This record gives sequence, C-alpha cells and structure tokens, in this order.
Amino acid sequence: MHPYNDYISKRGDVLSPNPIFAADRLLCPAGRFSSGIYAHAAFYAVILLFAYVSSAYAAFFGLFGSSEENVSARDGKIVLDVSGIDIYGSRHYSYNDGKIYVRFFIVRDDRDNVHAAVDACEVCWESEKGYVMKDRSMLCLNCKRRFQLNRIGIITGGCNPHPLKFDLENDRVIIATQELFSGAKYFSRNR
Repeated sequence: MHPYNDYISKRGDVLSPNPIFAADRLLCPAGRFSSGIYAHAAFYAVILLFAYVSSAYAAFFGLFGSSEENVSARDGKIVLDVSGIDIYGSRHYSYNDGKIYVRFFIVRDDRDNVHAAVDACEVCWESEKGYVMKDRSMLCLNCKRRFQLNRIGIITGGCNPHPLKFDLENDRVIIATQELFSGAKYFSRNR
C-alpha cells in the first residue's frame, strides 16, 4: 500500500493538501502534470506581477529614495548646467555644507523658461516628501496638489514650492548660497 494513498484518487490525480499545489488539479484535471508545474508557474507569475507593480508605485512616489544630485558651492555660488533639462523636464539637487541642508529642483516649462524652487513648502514641509514631475506639472507628494511649471518660483505661499532666486547665463543656473538659507527652515535637519 502506498503511504500517500489518501492523496491519490482512482484516476491517479494527486490530491495535494497544499492549496498552492492543489491548483494543478484545476489547471490540469487529467492529472498528467501532477508535479504542479502550472500551479508553480501561476504562483511565480503573480509574485512577479506584484513585484513589478509595487516597484513602479514605489518609484513614482519616491519610496526608494530620491535621485537628487549633491552639489557644492564655489565662492559662495552654486553653478549648474541645465542644458540637459528638456521642456517639461526637472532635475533635483541637494546642498549640504555641514551648516545647512537644502533640497531644491529646477524645471523647464513649455516656453523653454527655467524655474527653480526649494523642494518644500510652507504647508507640507514637515513630511519632507517634496515634489516630483507628473503629467507636465510638479506634484506635491504629501498633499497631491499639482503646480504648473510656468508658476514655479513665481507664486509663493501655501503649498506652492518655495521660490529660489537665481541667475541664468548660457544654460547655467547660478544660485547664491545665501539664497538657500531662505529655504533651509523647511528641512528638519536644520532645526
């Protein structure tokens, strides 16, 4: 007598007590693939789909950390080449000189104008989530409000990104480090 007699039907199907492998009875009722190859394939397909969806969600909402570029100052100025920022494009930066820490971003609107702002606002700064580019606007990752690119750095207060003054010379943005002090209050590392 076979020790697993209770799990083998008269047709030869394996009646597995494990629900994952029991799915092979549904996928292949004749019992030809009693090893559960279809059940295994379906199980791993679901796992891969979940991993893909969760990683896309995390990447969109910045859960794996930001892709900001660390910058430093020279002679009290930060000089950034923005020729690589396309229309409706953005780039995030961080500045940390040991005294202050500030995240900021630069965007290019549909008229090829460059705008700069601190990656925080008066309302949502405590969440320290910042903004991301989404559907041709900057999206606050805390309150989910959207801000038109041509108004970044112009409209102030509330949940608008805190403006950052800069000079633009030959596709190079020049920001005085003194200007960053106005946005330092929005980052808990500075408190």
